[in-house]
Amino acid sequence: MRFKTHLAFGLLMGLLFLEYSNEKDKILFIAFILLGSALPDIDTASSKLGSKIWPMSRLIEIFMGHRGIFHSIWLIILVPGIVYLYLSKIYGTALFVGYFSHVLIDGFTKKGVNFLNPFLNLRLSGFIETGSLLENMIFVVIILLDAFLILKVLF
Repeated sequence: MRFKTHLAFGLLMGLLFLEYSNEKDKILFIAFILLGSALPDIDTASSKLGSKIWPMSRLIEIFMGHRGIFHSIWLIILVPGIVYLYLSKIYGTALFVGYFSHVLIDGFTKKGVNFLNPFLNLRLSGFIETGSLLENMIFVVIILLDAFLILKVLF
């Protein structure tokens, strides 16, 4: 999936989660979700986030590959877990929601993801071609759902 689809889907998951949360600082909570929804693509230098830290992301891509360990259950748990333990439980949870949303929606692409990489193979792959008309249509639906939930929260 593309960056904008990951952000839109992360926001959707965050808004759904926020409805059942009593979090006071909703903006910072959503910011951590959006960060989490972009973070797994740090493993490719051509991503929005990866291009900001180009030398490091290029090395990660060379040695671990795109959609490798950064798109596995291990880092879905580890990265937000560190934030949860050492910074804030609520922001660690928000980072988890965003990170998980990224890997989940990548699982619906043709390339898919291996949730247990590099130890075992538990591959989830779907029917969506990244950048295709179908992805664009899904993006529009997600944006409409985001708008609905934002309006619901405001009014």
